[in-house]
Formats: sequence, C-alpha cells, structure tokens
Amino acid sequence: NYFLFFGLTAYLLFSFGDFPLERAPHNILFFTLIALAFSQKNDREKTISGAWLVYLVPVLLLFSLYVFSQRWEGEKQSQIVLEANARQDAQAIIPAAEAAINNFYNVDLYANPIYYYSSMGYLFTKRPDKALQQPEWAQKAAPYNILVLQAKANGYLRKKQYAKAMVLLDSALAISPHFEMALLTKAEMLNEQKRYAEALN
Repeated sequence: NYFLFFGLTAYLLFSFGDFPLERAPHNILFFTLIALAFSQKNDREKTISGAWLVYLVPVLLLFSLYVFSQRWEGEKQSQIVLEANARQDAQAIIPAAEAAINNFYNVDLYANPIYYYSSMGYLFTKRPDKALQQPEWAQKAAPYNILVLQAKANGYLRKKQYAKAMVLLDSALAISPHFEMALLTKAEMLNEQKRYAEALN
C-alpha cells in the first residue's frame, strides 16, 4: 500500500510538469498502479499467494535496468544530434543519430524520430537515396509527424520525383496548413516546374 500511495503521488507530481498521459509507458505504469489499488480484497480466502513475486520481481528489475541503460545511451547520443543539428553540421548528425537509435529509443525529447535527423544529414550530404530510406523508418515511429513527411518530400524533390513529393507536402499541410517549411518547399518545387503563379500563391 505504501508503494501504491507513493507511486500514484509521484505520478501526480510528475503530471504538474509534463504530459504523462500522452506517453504509453507512463500509462502502463499508471493503470497498473490503479489496478493494484482496486484489487485489494478483504476476504483472505480469495487472495492469491504472492510467492511467485520473489522470482518475478528480480527478472522485471533486471529487464527494467536494461531498458533504462538503452534509453540513457540513446538520450546521451540524441543530445549530440540536437547540438549538431543546431550547428547545421550534417556530417556529425549521421553517426550521432545512428548511435542514438536502439530498440528502446527512437524519438527525441520533442517526439521527433531520430531517423528524421539522419535523413536531413544524408540530404545535405547529397545522398538522396539514403535520405529517403530514413524517413521510411521514421514514419513507423511517428506516422503523422509533419517533419517526417517534409523530410521524405525533400528526398523525392532532390530526385526530381515531383508527384510523390507533392503528395507528402499536401499531407503535411492537411495536418498543419500553416507549416511554413512545407509551404516553402512546395513553392520551390513549383518554381522548378515553371509553375510560377502557383509557386507565388
């Protein structure tokens, strides 16, 4: 009961500074605590022996430590990615992004997929095929992220595949009609096709 009380209190305090209900791992913890709180029974005959917890808890603890270490390493590397991105250092972004990604870490603190950054790195180092491959993977982590759609459109634009780029840009603009980067990319693409009036609009 002490663990339940302090667990729920910690969740409540955390909620004052973040948005845990928007993240699945926090939801799992929260609903588990709620389920445990409501599973208390007064009838001892109906309770289940907790002897198996002696074996289960260490296994879960070791697994949690492994997940924590993977996420910690990903978080450290993602800081390098963000710093390289701020410097617009495409060469530094790619290895840092690849080092950050693992089975338990694929989006940064801002919920942007790490593959988005490596896609931009490949785009600016003039490797459009690689730049297109990265947002394909990024879409699995965040299918409606407008930056991912933009990155994929940029790859198609560099390969002069205007129709595919246009579909992606329109998808991004359907989600966020005032997404400036997509509007400017669309204008650039229309300009290249000598559709000047549409580009101006």
